[in-house]
Amino acid sequence: MCYLLSYSFRNLKIKFEVPNLYYLVYGLLREIPKGKITTYGILARILGDVRASRAIGRILSKNKYPDEIPCFKVIKSDGTLGGYTSPGGISDKINRLLAEKISINGNTVRDYKKYLYTGIGERDPHVLESLRRIQDHLSRRVILLDENKKSIERIIVTDASYIDASIPEIGFGVAALIDLPLQEILAVSISITPVFFPYIPGYLAFREAPPILAAIDALKGIVPEPEVFIFDGHGILHPRKIGLAAHLGVLLNKPAIGVAKRIFVGKISSKKYFLDEKKMVSRAVTLNNVVMGYSITKGGKKEIIVSPGNKISPETALKIIISMPWSRKYPDPLYFTHLIANMIREKFLKNIMM
Repeated sequence: MCYLLSYSFRNLKIKFEVPNLYYLVYGLLREIPKGKITTYGILARILGDVRASRAIGRILSKNKYPDEIPCFKVIKSDGTLGGYTSPGGISDKINRLLAEKISINGNTVRDYKKYLYTGIGERDPHVLESLRRIQDHLSRRVILLDENKKSIERIIVTDASYIDASIPEIGFGVAALIDLPLQEILAVSISITPVFFPYIPGYLAFREAPPILAAIDALKGIVPEPEVFIFDGHGILHPRKIGLAAHLGVLLNKPAIGVAKRIFVGKISSKKYFLDEKKMVSRAVTLNNVVMGYSITKGGKKEIIVSPGNKISPETALKIIISMPWSRKYPDPLYFTHLIANMIREKFLKNIMM
């Protein structure tokens, strides 16, 4: 295993590099000396963002070698033990800590601060800070003006699903080319990709780009070029204005739209716009008092959040999504790619278990 993983997409002429967070976290655990411990929060801050704490827990839960990689040394920030997924469960964690003369009182390390090791990660870069700098750079390249002045005829809609029980995770990417006027699916590609980056809020592109770009790469050159790409994630409605759709829209240098199932940042306006012919309600989503996207609700069902990713305005992004066929709570093309991604994952799981 290595620190930095490189994915190459020859047809798209894109090289995408992602840090191997499993490698990094397991390496940090090996630095902790006998009789010392750390916390999920400390590990997350070493990586560069406290919001990675939950991802740290998921990484530790997949550790198959607790004797070599001492994940039992990681506790919660209040001194409680947290979880442990070894066959012996929390009792095994307690026994391992006691064997290193760490005092335990019930489900808590007694006076835990005296056992904390402060030298961990002194030589390691705060990798998530580096990723934020990449995001900041890409966000300055986002264009919010409509590149295509003509009617939209062809779109590519994408989605991804995962099997996350192993290292690496297995990512399934789906890209579907759709003719909007005819409302027909012209082509579908599916990718299977190793993924070494768990979900961390604000960093979705570093997880989903490899399987999604692989699926798009497979269509490149064998089908007509789409006018717009649509991604299951946010566009500029993101803390650094560079969600999945914006990130990949810039890399592809194409118009892109993000469609998310819940709001991440911004404020949804109370003013409603009714589209009676489709039983839809739309409301503006603002960030710093600027309209950055829209929410859409159909038939009183759960809303979706639409925001531009690149080379398209918020208003045009809304019009394109509304123009799609809707027979469910969100557009049919997005439902289709989501269904395919999950079907492939379930088929894969069934074959493994046979």
